Amino acid sequence: MNATHGDAVGPAGSGSRAAAFDDGRVSADAPARDLVLAMDLGGTKALSGVFHVRRDAAGVRSDAPCAEPVFELRQRCDDHPDLVSLLDAFFAQAQAAGHFDAGRPAGACIALAGPVQGDRARLTNRPWTVDADALRRRFGLDRVCLVNDFAGAAAGVEMLGPEGTRCLQAGVPDDRRPRAVLGPGTGLGVALLVPQDGGWRVVPGEGGHMGFAPRSPLEVELWRFLFGRGARVDAERLLCGPGLSALDAFLRGRAGDDAPLRTPETISARAAAGEACAGEALDLFAAMLGAFAGDVALLAGAQGGVYVAGGMAPRVLDARRSDLFVTAFRDKGGHAAMTAQMPVHLVLDARLGLLGAARMAADEAARQPSADRSADG
Repeated sequence: MNATHGDAVGPAGSGSRAAAFDDGRVSADAPARDLVLAMDLGGTKALSGVFHVRRDAAGVRSDAPCAEPVFELRQRCDDHPDLVSLLDAFFAQAQAAGHFDAGRPAGACIALAGPVQGDRARLTNRPWTVDADALRRRFGLDRVCLVNDFAGAAAGVEMLGPEGTRCLQAGVPDDRRPRAVLGPGTGLGVALLVPQDGGWRVVPGEGGHMGFAPRSPLEVELWRFLFGRGARVDAERLLCGPGLSALDAFLRGRAGDDAPLRTPETISARAAAGEACAGEALDLFAAMLGAFAGDVALLAGAQGGVYVAGGMAPRVLDARRSDLFVTAFRDKGGHAAMTAQMPVHLVLDARLGLLGAARMAADEAARQPSADRSADG
């Protein structure tokens, strides 16, 4: 779904296991719950939600979704000068809808597209700095957790229902082995899930900045094209929205067309209309994404599964280009038999990062006492 400013969405997302309420409120006879805020913050849009967290004697239940969506909102980052302004608008709409009648959220988890250092982070593709302590004081929250956006996506994998993914390669799944979550959007995100104590530990990172490894004479020529324009040639320079535009420009330049850069939307539309160069750009993008995913899978030993997420993947990986992806994913020389056994899933639910942030906020809420919380002046 495309992000639009102030676009409220229903509480139950496609393919999500999270339960919905007809009127967006908690029933009077429901178990005790805590209110939390979750956000998936990228370079171009933010998807935020208010969730109620279930508790029992052992904390959040393991046999049911841990957080139930009450109110969600998509917002464009371009409509706000900073995150505080964006959150002000979110809180105002949630308040107007009556979702804070019983009080504001106790805590928040923000999954953002950039590296996190303690309580501070900076978006990679937008000049915003995020300070968890400042947000906690500004919005009267007890706690604010900042995580990398693909750490949030990884945490959301367990919240996906059967309609939230499409199988690209069945493989032989082994839940005792790690999982990898990756995908292109404004940038290229990567995170791992490692089995731990009957659950999954999220291991965030900046794997999208691994070096780009050409696999053919054409890709070597592409590497030289990018290298000649300065800066290190990492995977993210190609496997993201701006990367697709650069790839398209490279292929058009080889054909003698020096027209300005085209947006990913224009490239997709031209490919659908039968333009050979645009179609070749999408084909090469799908194959390079598959090769990169295979490299990450080998690094992680991801016999537990590989999940391809991000805003671009479902639009690029149609049936034919999914085959190009899988062929490149498996093409690992002496390790091809290993990658052929790894399950690969395409994530269709655009709310993956939001669900993961909600899960992380719920886990943190479960560790807090259920008594009335004290305000932080």
